[in-house]
Amino acid sequence: MLGITLTIVYVVALITSAVAALGSTGLFPAIVVISCWGFVYRRHADSGRLPRLSQVLIVLLLLIVTLAILLPSVQSVRESSRRGMCAHNLRLIWYGLDQYRREHGDFPAASTADGGGTPLLSWRVALLPFLERNDVYRRIDQTKPWNDAANDSATATPIHGYACPSDASVIQATSYFAVVDPRTIWRHDQTERPKAATDSLSATILLIEVFGRNTAWAAPIDLTFDEARRLLTTASDRDPGHQGGRHVVFADGTVGFVGTPLDLAAADALLTSSGGEEVDANLIEIVAPRQSYRINRWALVLFLVLSLLPIAGLEGDTRPT
Repeated sequence: MLGITLTIVYVVALITSAVAALGSTGLFPAIVVISCWGFVYRRHADSGRLPRLSQVLIVLLLLIVTLAILLPSVQSVRESSRRGMCAHNLRLIWYGLDQYRREHGDFPAASTADGGGTPLLSWRVALLPFLERNDVYRRIDQTKPWNDAANDSATATPIHGYACPSDASVIQATSYFAVVDPRTIWRHDQTERPKAATDSLSATILLIEVFGRNTAWAAPIDLTFDEARRLLTTASDRDPGHQGGRHVVFADGTVGFVGTPLDLAAADALLTSSGGEEVDANLIEIVAPRQSYRINRWALVLFLVLSLLPIAGLEGDTRPT
C-alpha cells in the first residue's frame, strides 16, 4: 500500500513540475519519463537487481530522451516569447507615432532631407523623444545624414524597441519599416492623415516587420509599395524571422499578424489607403496584448531531478507496484 501511495505522489509531482516548467506541453515529456520508469521497474521486478552498468545506461538513455523531448518545447516557448516581445515593440512604436501626431498634427515625414533633397534621417529618429530616448535624440545633428561622422556615436546606439528579438540583423538595425508610397498611408513628404483615408484603417497597413535587411534604425530607408507587396505575396518560410507570416501595424494602431503568402489582390487591399478593395478579415490575426510566457527554470530543474530519482529505488529493495 505504501508503495502505491509513493508511486502516486511521484507521478503527480513529476507531472506538476513538468507543467509548471513548460505549460501544457510538459505533459508529453512527463508521460514519457513515467513510461520509461514503469518499464524499468517491471523488468527489475522480474529479473532482480539490475547490474550497475545497466543502471548507468538506463539513466543516460532517459536523460537523452528527456532532453530530446524538452528541446522542441523550450524552443517553442522561446519563439512564442520573442513573438510577444515583437508585438510589444510595435505597440510602443504606434504609441510614439500617435503621441507625435497629437503634438505636431501629423505623423513624421518618412525622412528628413537637406536643401538638395538628399535624405538625411529616418522617421525613427523623430520618434525617439516619444520613446523615452531623448538621450540619443539630443546627440544627433539633424543637419547631417545618419552615417556622418558627427552622428556615428548616437546612431550606433542600439534602440532595442526597433528590433525584433527574432531578427538576426546587427544590433543597431531595425526590423520595422514604413510602406512609403502615394497609394499608402505613409508618403515621402508626410503621411496622409488617417481621416483622409477611405479604406478601413483597421485593414490598412502602416508598418510591417522585415528580417535580415541590416538597415540601421536611423537610416532613411523604408519599403516601396512593390517591396511590401513582394513580402506579403512570398512565403515567409524563406524569412529568418517568424514562421507563417509577419507582424504589421494598421493605421488605427492595431497590431496584427498577417499569414503569408497572400494573393496579389489581398496584398494590394491591405497596403492601399484609398483603393476601395474589400479585405477578408480571416487574413488578419489580431495580436492581443499579453505577457509572454517564460520557462520556469526552477520547475524545470525539479522535473529533471524527479526524472532521475527512481534510480535510487533500484539500489535497494524499493519497488513501486
